[in-house]
Amino acid sequence: MSNKSVKLNLPKEFREYMWFRYLPDSTFKAYMLVGMAMSQRLEGEEALKLVMGMKLESQAELPEAVIDEKKKVLKKFGLEYPSSREEDIKLLQKLKLIIVGKTEKGNIAFVCTNPIPKPEDVLNIDDEERAILEQVKFEAKYQNAFNMILTLMLNNSGSYVGTLKHICDTTNVKLSEVKKVLNYLINEEKSLSLRSNKKFDSLKKEDKIYIDIVKDVFEEKRFVISE
Repeated sequence: MSNKSVKLNLPKEFREYMWFRYLPDSTFKAYMLVGMAMSQRLEGEEALKLVMGMKLESQAELPEAVIDEKKKVLKKFGLEYPSSREEDIKLLQKLKLIIVGKTEKGNIAFVCTNPIPKPEDVLNIDDEERAILEQVKFEAKYQNAFNMILTLMLNNSGSYVGTLKHICDTTNVKLSEVKKVLNYLINEEKSLSLRSNKKFDSLKKEDKIYIDIVKDVFEEKRFVISE
């Protein structure tokens, strides 16, 4: 059995529904192995060997803070953070992302659920979690704009003086996206503060603005700024 020629395309719904928020790295990889077994139409011992036996190396060790956050998210829904491939598979079953059954011949088979359920269809998501999920979706959609604007702020030692046009020209991000991301960081997350002669909604491209990092909020929501 050769896996080198197999190319898996992750279903777009997997990203759209933000399943990455709920799946530990090892569980996501187990999901990919199930997809690989499906694509090769494996069953029985061959399926078990691939899904349960294949060792996957991590490209980089995940930060402890990332793992702790994932444990916290899972615990919120009464789920345990997996410590083995078997527990990864059980978690995928609980989340209704895969089915483990038997073929007509009685051989075990692993199947990815189709259509993919939404997290809110499987988990008891409250208003707080729903808001977090919408925030995660927003950041994923405008990830490049977030990265470029935050980099600009950090490269300017946490204080920026200029115009929206200059931000667009420097980051190569569209004005509409710059305004959406800045509005979120300033008025919702409040990790940045704005000083201007106009309200944010009234700002034009050429208006002079002063933007500063609100250090305590920024370090809580984003990352610690080294002195």
